[in-house]
Amino acid sequence: MIWLALLAGVVSGCGGGGAAQPQEHGPPTDDEVRALYERAAQAYEWFFTHTMPIEWPPIVYDGYFYHRVTFGGIRNMADLHIHLESIFTDEMVGHILAQGAGRYRDINGELFARPVAEVWAGVFSEEQAGRIVRVSENEITFRVIVYYPEDFDVQTLAGTEHSRHDFILTLTGEGWRFADFPLPDFPTYFDPDDIWGG
Repeated sequence: MIWLALLAGVVSGCGGGGAAQPQEHGPPTDDEVRALYERAAQAYEWFFTHTMPIEWPPIVYDGYFYHRVTFGGIRNMADLHIHLESIFTDEMVGHILAQGAGRYRDINGELFARPVAEVWAGVFSEEQAGRIVRVSENEITFRVIVYYPEDFDVQTLAGTEHSRHDFILTLTGEGWRFADFPLPDFPTYFDPDDIWGG
């Protein structure tokens, strides 16, 4: 399993484009925050850990194997942009697309993907539920604590069996969007006596 998929497991099953949307003119409920986090985790994975759902067989285009994307409601690059913009700030969308440059493209008007190897497979086995921290009327943090499996040698990393990940949701002119969605090379560690922080 992919580590972001495990993070998404702190809430109800990950859905597609029809998941609940935060209220545009007021603070989102806890359920809406979790639903938006699920959508963000799913979309972020498409660029940083694996590929969108695809069909076989592939085609060869510009010297690379490409597969047609089969994710409902996203038929081309324009749809993919709209999907990302409904979840992340403009700055984050630019960052995500830059990191995934060349992975997705339109071919004959349809969205195709160039698959990549999955990463972080099998690192995390379980985790604690996420916590919603309402920082201000314009900012919400979705905080997730990850627990490592007993046979994972975390002592070689930082001497702790936990890691904390803060996902920052901010109010923009378009509604609530994630302004930060960390996927570090290694998780950020902290004092195990202060698991949840302030």
